Amino acid sequence: MVDMDLRENLNWRAAVKKFDSSRKISHEDLQKLLDCLNLSPSSMGLQPYRFLHIKSKEIREKLLPFSFGQPQVVDASDFIVLASHTQINNEYIQKYADLLEQERNLAPEFKEAFLNSAKGYLSLMDQDQKMKWAAHQVYLASGVLLCTAASMQIDACPLEGFVNEKYNEILDLKSYHLHAELCVALGYRDPSDVISSLKKVRIPLDQMLIEF
Repeated sequence: MVDMDLRENLNWRAAVKKFDSSRKISHEDLQKLLDCLNLSPSSMGLQPYRFLHIKSKEIREKLLPFSFGQPQVVDASDFIVLASHTQINNEYIQKYADLLEQERNLAPEFKEAFLNSAKGYLSLMDQDQKMKWAAHQVYLASGVLLCTAASMQIDACPLEGFVNEKYNEILDLKSYHLHAELCVALGYRDPSDVISSLKKVRIPLDQMLIEF
C-alpha cells in the first residue's frame, strides 16, 4: 500500500477505460478491498445488498455484450457487481437483529427497540421506494470501494452502462433475491489508457460548496 494523502490519491484515480490484463491484484490486496467494502456504512446497518465477485472469464465474456462492449468487464483483474436486495422484509430485519444481539450481547429491550424502529421505517415504503432506498446504499458502498482502491493505488472504474435485467438473468440473481445496480472493475491501468493521463477536472470547491 502506498502512503499518500487521500486527496492526492483521489486526484490520481481515474475511471480507467483500458486495463492492463496481464497485471493481477494480489490475493492480500483484494481481500483488503473486499473487507473495506463490507465495512461500508448503510442505513441502520442493514446492508440491503450483496457483492458478486465475477471470477469466471466465461461469465464475464457473457456479460460483455450487455455492457455496451466496455472492455473493462473482461480486461480488469477483478470485476465486482453490486446488487441490491429485493426482499427487505421483516424476516431480513429479524436476521440482522439476531446478528446484532449475537455480536454486541444486545439486551432484549434494545433489540426490540431496533426491530420496532427498522420495521416501522421500512413499513412507510412501498416496494419501489424500498428498491430506490437499497440502491442508495449500494452507491454508498461503491464510494468506499473506490476510495479504498485509490488509497492502495489500485485502479477502479465504476460502470452503470449495462443492461441490468440481462445481468440478473446471466447471474441468476432472481434466485438470490438480488438486482444488479452497479459494477466496479478493479485492476491496473494500461500505460496507453488515455483517460488516466488527462488532468482531473472538477468544478471549483467555492462554486460547489454552499454555506449557511
